[in-house]
Amino acid sequence: MRSQACGIPAAKIAARWFARAAALLACVFALSSAAAADGVRAVNESLELRTPGSLRRYGYEEGLPQASVNTILRTRDGFLWLGTFGGLVRFDGREFRTFRSANDGEGPASRRVLSLFEDERRRLWIGTEDAGINVYENGRFRHLPICGGTCTVNSTFSMQGGDLWVLTANKVFHLDPDTLEATGYGTAYNGYAYHAQIGARAFVGGVAGFARLSAAGVEIMPLPDGHKQIRMMAADGAVVWTVFEDGALYRYDAANDRWTSVRDRLPPETHLMSDRSGGIYISDETSGVRHLARDGGESPIEGAARLHAGAAWVDDDGALWLGTTGKGLWRLRPSRLSLLRSTTGPDSPGRVVIADGAGGVWLVLGCARLWHLNADGSRAAWPLTAAIGEDCVHSLLRDEASGTLWLGTTGGSLARIVDGRTERVAGWPQSSQVGVWKAKDGRLWLANGHFVGRLRLSGEGAFAEVEAIAELAGMDVKKIVDARAGGVWVVGDRGAFRVVGDAVVERWTSAQGIRGRYFRALYEDADGVLWIGTYGSGLVRIERGVVRQYTEANGLFDDTVSCILPNADGRLWMAGNRGISLLLDRHIGADGPDVLTLTASDGLDPSEFNGGTAPPCADDGAGHLWFAMMVGFARVDPMALRGWAASYTPPVYIDHAAVSQQSLDVHAPADLGVNASNLEIRYGAIDLLNPDKVRYRYRVDHGESDWIDAGSNRSVLLPVVPWGRLVFEVQARELGGAWSPSATLHLNRPRPWYKYHWIWLAASLASLLTLLWITRERRVSDRDDALLARLRRPETESDR
Repeated sequence: MRSQACGIPAAKIAARWFARAAALLACVFALSSAAAADGVRAVNESLELRTPGSLRRYGYEEGLPQASVNTILRTRDGFLWLGTFGGLVRFDGREFRTFRSANDGEGPASRRVLSLFEDERRRLWIGTEDAGINVYENGRFRHLPICGGTCTVNSTFSMQGGDLWVLTANKVFHLDPDTLEATGYGTAYNGYAYHAQIGARAFVGGVAGFARLSAAGVEIMPLPDGHKQIRMMAADGAVVWTVFEDGALYRYDAANDRWTSVRDRLPPETHLMSDRSGGIYISDETSGVRHLARDGGESPIEGAARLHAGAAWVDDDGALWLGTTGKGLWRLRPSRLSLLRSTTGPDSPGRVVIADGAGGVWLVLGCARLWHLNADGSRAAWPLTAAIGEDCVHSLLRDEASGTLWLGTTGGSLARIVDGRTERVAGWPQSSQVGVWKAKDGRLWLANGHFVGRLRLSGEGAFAEVEAIAELAGMDVKKIVDARAGGVWVVGDRGAFRVVGDAVVERWTSAQGIRGRYFRALYEDADGVLWIGTYGSGLVRIERGVVRQYTEANGLFDDTVSCILPNADGRLWMAGNRGISLLLDRHIGADGPDVLTLTASDGLDPSEFNGGTAPPCADDGAGHLWFAMMVGFARVDPMALRGWAASYTPPVYIDHAAVSQQSLDVHAPADLGVNASNLEIRYGAIDLLNPDKVRYRYRVDHGESDWIDAGSNRSVLLPVVPWGRLVFEVQARELGGAWSPSATLHLNRPRPWYKYHWIWLAASLASLLTLLWITRERRVSDRDDALLARLRRPETESDR
């Protein structure tokens, strides 16, 4: 089958060549001028590559009891704890739980929490505004009698050796960690409200000035330049930062005992914060939150310009948590990727991207223009309209052998850029978009709504014809790629077909057991395993003729796989409608694919990707992967994500259990009564960054039982409680990740004697034997009575 394009035949082009040489040169000059003009305009409509952080706010709607957060602490079990004037709050990434009541050890003695600290024994110390200090351990709260249990506790911390120090409004207390006995050192009211630690040394500051703590007590130290009081204090691990009573900011070098003035007249509401990992932040109502460098320089935190924060914490994932005054809790998470946008059309979709062979890429945003991004960051726009009549590019192909860039448009045109010249090669105006690919034999393949076939050019490089594959006519093709067994794979809305010569020799469609027929991507790995991405039907894996299909129902993160890119280490990157997935292991086990994901919480905005162009993703050869999004492009650096690629397993916990509406202690085995029913268990997992990706499974084990998939549900109700010793187990994982170790609850519901079957069997047998014995005795008695009656009767004639 031959397909002819609309245009001038090759023979006529050759015959008229010399006659049209001058006109052609003039046309090239005009196009070059147009390119230069468009290049100038491209400066005004440039591209911007940014690495934005992900910003999220938590307030009343998410479960916070108050809009102001006084202190933040992440404990070693993973929970994020917050101190507010509405109670002590625990956060697992999805749910806020507020501890308020002091009855029966269910909460601290006061709702007004000012400070938090975790000691070496994993005890949580809660300092309050009006009820002293409380300790939380093994699920129970204990109120200590320090300062009569009624003072303000500004801070609690420990020094080397585990000794505890408590800074109250009245005294500084030194606590023995074993006996919890306290020794107090008297000061003025709020004499020392703040502390800072530099290695093994601890310093305190407040209205009483500046002092160093030791086992001997409080050693007062002089302040510089006549200052008397410290209004705020924090440490970055080597330097103590202080704000004095007049708003002056100073830096104290503990190693050299030297004070340095940094800045004067900070606003009265200024807060100075340490994130507990070496970072210092400064905040006020006018300028928001800024990072304070060692030299005193300030750099704004993106997204936090209007936040007045008083507490900060950086967790192990690099996220910065800010507790604000009146605006809730905020999480600022560094982006794991970069986003490319147009400065004049920020909502333009990313369409197609391809490597330029030198570490850069060619790409198209919307139906505006073609861009070339060089490896050095420079960029230029290439005009197309003057040469081919449109800028809406559907496909790109860079021919490495000739350096030609081939383009297929949505309007049915085939064009190329050679040595800076753009020319239209052929067109099918009554057809749809044109896709162009190259096979390893050097032949170009074309596809549109009417045909799929090999392109044949004349000796002069002009269009001659398309050698169409009749069986694939009318197929909507998304990808054509070389097949390891020979020929090419043609992938599209009918399935995947291997074509050798003019014949289809292998096919994978619904007839071969694959659910769905809208294929968008195909990758054949070094072992000959086929990986097929579908629209809405998940990921298909074919090895030696065996088909395995993975969807969200059996562990895949996204049912749409519009693009598949192999990484340098052999892992597969996939883009779909919900984000980007990384397949960690190609050998997929019974639990389904092991994947990591990049979504909106990682900086993707939006998280949906395009997949209808050719190609929608590319490896630029310089360590970056590019993906076409519904808005712009995403660029991922796999090497920068090596730490992230270590799969995260969220710790799971059991939070509450009750039988017949009576609460149980989840930290100890529980004995249930004979009439126990309606066992209710609430559980969760700690995942501060990706809580929406967490899934659960559980089982009630008598020895061995199957796991029950709970999805994202965080509770279970068992109306009937089995007899005997039970172990309730629950596990959690992120979608596609490994299951966590189990959290367990041990229960015992002793079976009463009358519930054992053998008891009833024995009782029934005994009853039967008794009945038989009684019946036997009755029959003997009846025969005896009859004999006595006969003996007592007078002898009659008949008896004789």
